[in-house]
Amino acid sequence: MHNCKGSIWIIFFRFLLCLWACGCSDDAGMPAPPAGADRVTACVRLSVRVAGETTRAAVQADATVEEKISSVAVFLVSVDGSGKEDWNDVQYEVVYGTTSSAADVYQARIPTTPGEKKVYVGANLLPGQVHAICGQAEGKGLYTAAGAGYDEVIRQFARGTEGIAMTGKAGTSVTVSAGTDVNVDLTASPITLERVVAKVLLVCDTYTDDGGAYVRMSGNAARPSADPGWIRLSDVRYDLNTVNRKVYLNAPSDGKDPNHEVDPYVVKDDGGNYVSAPDVAEQQFVYRTLGSVWAEGIAPEAYEEVKFNATKATPPESDAYTGGLYCPENTTATSTASLAGGLDLTGTLNSTQAEIPRLVTTHLLVAAKFVPKQIITGAGTTQTLTSPADAATCLPATTTPADAEAHAAGTYFTNGSDYYSYAGMKAAIGAGTLKRTDFTAYEGGIGYYYTYIDGTSATDGTIAFSADSGILRNRYYLLRITRFSLPSAALPQPMRATMKVTDWVTSSGNQIIVRPT
Repeated sequence: MHNCKGSIWIIFFRFLLCLWACGCSDDAGMPAPPAGADRVTACVRLSVRVAGETTRAAVQADATVEEKISSVAVFLVSVDGSGKEDWNDVQYEVVYGTTSSAADVYQARIPTTPGEKKVYVGANLLPGQVHAICGQAEGKGLYTAAGAGYDEVIRQFARGTEGIAMTGKAGTSVTVSAGTDVNVDLTASPITLERVVAKVLLVCDTYTDDGGAYVRMSGNAARPSADPGWIRLSDVRYDLNTVNRKVYLNAPSDGKDPNHEVDPYVVKDDGGNYVSAPDVAEQQFVYRTLGSVWAEGIAPEAYEEVKFNATKATPPESDAYTGGLYCPENTTATSTASLAGGLDLTGTLNSTQAEIPRLVTTHLLVAAKFVPKQIITGAGTTQTLTSPADAATCLPATTTPADAEAHAAGTYFTNGSDYYSYAGMKAAIGAGTLKRTDFTAYEGGIGYYYTYIDGTSATDGTIAFSADSGILRNRYYLLRITRFSLPSAALPQPMRATMKVTDWVTSSGNQIIVRPT
């Protein structure tokens, strides 16, 4: 009996080895050919090649993650007599393996039926993303990323060492002929893959003071005497807000990813003003709090003309910017149909109205720590700082139990014209010249800004919300701040920025080509 059991286990083990030797692929849940149809196994052979340098990753050990292919999903979609794709008749296979050279060959064996087919390819897709593509009408693959925050959402599209999700399709159809094993020739239909995410980087013009890099607050030259204070480059941080959870994995023909309309998030109050609807669906987006931008944000780079030359299509490879934050594609629209009189949010908006587009439009949030040059520290006492380091004695941390107020070091208070320490504010209140409600506290000295991102065109100045506001896949957005205005504490204020839309890559275009063998 013991020997019999041993033989059974040996047979079972050999069976597993046989399955493993047949190739590593994923056809679980793969739609079967229609009942009664002739069965054909289409053997699709292709190689994945990277044409030149194709990464914006930082120069480090994992610099190739943005071009890496760890899996390839091949979809065959039937085409009817009128040329329309039938997404009720689609079969696929996922082939796993990492590209190491241009000679790497993938072979997908897909059970299907004879006839005309369209070939779609996805790279580095999660199983749920594969099923989203083949399980929906028109094959757009609307996929919703779950997760509590930005990191959890973005890791479903930019998966680190597993690569970035990419998709594409052949420009022409192929014909699968009758037979048992049929080779599909893709020579005439190379497939271009595009990343479904974009990348956004913030850079700042700087000058040097006290051995450090600072961002200007005026248009003056180095060490600008007219600046009201200092903002260190290292004290500027940025993050993406209203990050889209929903992405069409296959780019729609109209170029619009989930085209969120602003209108459903807007109501009119009794005075006819636009105000935010109270039931914003947070399951649609990932929202950042202002404090989290400072706590978790990314520090920007210094802008140097040698690094990016606006007259060139792409910067020199050795000086190219490579950093930034990944972001799923997100475009926005206003239909003007759901509100009486239409909805116009493209002009000058008050603070309440300005919040409305940001409910659905991905934008950049910036936190900057400002140190005033002149601080009122007591009755009739004003301190003039010669460097940001002097603020340590003028703006200490405060705890006043009697007033139930506690503030971090660096916090200043302003009445809109002057800057006060906590003691200076209390002295002014005690003198009866000002009330506590006249002051705004800048906790830790931090103020907030925002800018929209125009999906397709370069801009210079304040980027207002418009029909072009949005982030498009496979783009690299470089936003340059030449100088900061005085910060705002209660609500983020619009900031001026020069935006450039560049190729993702440092040479040879922004696409990865899947070529046939």
